[in-house]
Amino acid sequence: GMGPVLQFAAAADESLAPVILTNSLYSYQSIVAHEFYMPEHVHAVDPLAWPTFDLMDLNACIAPRDLCIINPVDELGQTLAPEKVEEAFAFLQSTYSRHPAAKLKIINDSPREMMNDIALNFLHPSE
Repeated sequence: GMGPVLQFAAAADESLAPVILTNSLYSYQSIVAHEFYMPEHVHAVDPLAWPTFDLMDLNACIAPRDLCIINPVDELGQTLAPEKVEEAFAFLQSTYSRHPAAKLKIINDSPREMMNDIALNFLHPSE
C-alpha cells in the first residue's frame, strides 16, 4: 500500500496531521528477514533507508501529531497478531508517551468494513 509513502511525507511535513495508516506494512525488517513476502511490498522498501532506519522510526517522527494505525500488516500482508503488535510497536508507544497531548491508536483486528468508521471516530471523537 501507500503507507510508507505517507509515513515519509508526514515525517517531512508537519502540516500533515493527523495521520491514519490502514493495512500498512509495519516494518522493512519484516521483508528483509523473510524469504517469502508479498510482491506489492517491495516498492515500499527504500534500499537507502534500510538498515539505517525502519518504518517505526518514521512513525516516531510523526509525534507529537496524532497517529492512528489500523490493521498493520507483515511481509505476507497478514494483520499482526496482538502479541506481535505489542512487541513491534513498543518503541512507538514509548515515543508517544513523551507527548501526552498526542494521540496514538493502534488497532490490529478491525474488520475491513469498520475501518472507515474507526478513522472517522479518530478524526472526530464523540464527546
